[in-house]
Amino acid sequence: MLCEALTQLPHSLVFNEPNIAFRRFVIRGNEAELLALQGIDLQQFIKRWSVLQRRFLLYGFRKSLLPRINPHIAQIGIKEIFHANWRAIQKGFPNLRVVLTARDPRDIYLSLHNRYMSGAAIWNGEFTPERVAAKLNEEFTYQLEMSRELDVLKIRYEDLCLDADSFRRVFEFVESDIKSLGQLGALLQSDEKRTAEGQLHAGKVTDRRVARWKSEQSDELVTAASRVMQLMPHFCEFWEYD
Repeated sequence: MLCEALTQLPHSLVFNEPNIAFRRFVIRGNEAELLALQGIDLQQFIKRWSVLQRRFLLYGFRKSLLPRINPHIAQIGIKEIFHANWRAIQKGFPNLRVVLTARDPRDIYLSLHNRYMSGAAIWNGEFTPERVAAKLNEEFTYQLEMSRELDVLKIRYEDLCLDADSFRRVFEFVESDIKSLGQLGALLQSDEKRTAEGQLHAGKVTDRRVARWKSEQSDELVTAASRVMQLMPHFCEFWEYD
């Protein structure tokens, strides 16, 4: 949602989980089409830098792709969910602004479970509360590192949905000049595996997925979701989840 809210050409474009810190560049949604309108061939860039020269992908992103984008789009961002190599990004872009996000662990588990059961989740092996909590705690360690070493803005999913002032704070922090939210739901609508999610919110910021665990009909799933939260005490303290 935040990725989409911050994307509004010609002001800004946020790449959605490109994975560039892991020496690959995955195209999501209609990013290639948007750049093609500016005469930029994203597929060609990926062929050269993500396939033939993977070791230098981040260098190519900074030195080859961005100089071609900047005359057309004022601000570029990336949204990622895996952060083990975050320092590689920071080294390449020492003036970047980092917005850390979080969500109630119970809702994360339920969302992952639904996607796992539908075959749409990126998950290997057994799906259990213990394994989910372990992975989330691992990513949380990288969030802690960023919060200690960089100037970051912390913003929770629930606050974005319930506090109308949250987006303004994000826009000010990243020094964005857009005056309204981007095209919400565009990325989900362009992903055939997530079309239903996009339709649920109908292109708006809603609270339909805030505290979703409260409306879950399966007691077994609620118990599993609560177990995940119990296994993440430091995360809950840091993000003020009770």
